[in-house]
Amino acid sequence: WDLNPEMAKKLAEAKAAYAKLTPVERAKLAAQMKNVRGTLPMSLAEVRLMKVRPVGKPETTLATTAPIGTPTVIAAWASWCVPCKIEARELARLRQQYGRAKLTIVYLNVGTPEVERVKGPAFLREAGAEQLGLTMLDQADFLKLTRVDQLSVPRVLVFDRNGKPTTVIAGAVTGGRDPRLAEAIKNIVG
Repeated sequence: WDLNPEMAKKLAEAKAAYAKLTPVERAKLAAQMKNVRGTLPMSLAEVRLMKVRPVGKPETTLATTAPIGTPTVIAAWASWCVPCKIEARELARLRQQYGRAKLTIVYLNVGTPEVERVKGPAFLREAGAEQLGLTMLDQADFLKLTRVDQLSVPRVLVFDRNGKPTTVIAGAVTGGRDPRLAEAIKNIVG
């Protein structure tokens, strides 16, 4: 992974913190992640009026941002998340590969709004993913959308053209080394 020194340091700190967990704590974390991966989100029709806030643009809804009729990928992130930066690069590549008409990609920031409005643009620039845009989603709405009472990121939600959820991917999607998203998109786009 091509990380700047600050992000590499944060990743090393996260790995060190994980290494210090007891077996019981690791088992609890694994169970939580299994729940995150195993719970499909609400359909896009159910959350169509949910508000999203693109920075520098008027507030809008998920119905406008992720219209039913086009296969959709919704990815949740925050600027403090090292794996999110890696995933942002992959999502930007996929947006170029498929185009907006064939696949909608919605990149939703679920961090603390006051922090993310300041740090989010630099995060996107460093990731080479400015075209994904800084769009905020309230944390309570994210928990409602995902049906999981855990604010873990990165998390990718995949929906078919009818707005029905098909896949949840917890943990960063890292391109060719990680076929999860490619397979999920193949299943919805064809």
